[in-house]
Amino acid sequence: MELEVTSPRPVADVALELEKRFGCMVSYEDVPYYHPNDIAQDEEGRTIPRGGRLLVKYQTGDDVRDIIARTLAAHAASGYPGVFAWEKCSSGYCILPSSFRNSAGDLQERLPLLNTKISIPAKKRTGLQLVEDVLQALSTARRESTVAGTFPINAFVQHVGVSEAFNVKVRDILLDLFRDIGLPLSWQILNDPGEAKFYLNIHQLPKK
Repeated sequence: MELEVTSPRPVADVALELEKRFGCMVSYEDVPYYHPNDIAQDEEGRTIPRGGRLLVKYQTGDDVRDIIARTLAAHAASGYPGVFAWEKCSSGYCILPSSFRNSAGDLQERLPLLNTKISIPAKKRTGLQLVEDVLQALSTARRESTVAGTFPINAFVQHVGVSEAFNVKVRDILLDLFRDIGLPLSWQILNDPGEAKFYLNIHQLPKK
């Protein structure tokens, strides 16, 4: 079997396709795109990462983790921007940035945004307010702006509860929130190329 994508962010698109084919969470977090050789312009003049075609072959019965590993190996061999790793998490798998090329062209290690530990005070919040407070704390801790992008707004507004965190990874806070909301959710964090700004996009997993 084959999984082929052509995209400015081929690993992100593979993650979405794996969610569709296997019905489990395969979240994705971008590297920052700072070096000029890692950035391109699309036909409409928008700034995008310099991606391209990615082909991954696998056999029926292969485990998702093996396909993810092959995807990341193929991405590394392609010379596309960024180096990625993956981790098993409670709801599936997380594809995470490992290193990136800075504006001077040097390879630099990257702590994933969602592995950043933050604290927020106890407070009654909607799910939307919790996401906003978490992202504010994350932006302060990392000195990079991370804001809410697209997500199923109604589910987050309707969920209300008392929440707090002390020195907890952002990823774990989000996974706990997803569990409390009761929907099969996943995320993609995308960088605005050339800028220290990221967008958290949350989506519901497709039915397998």
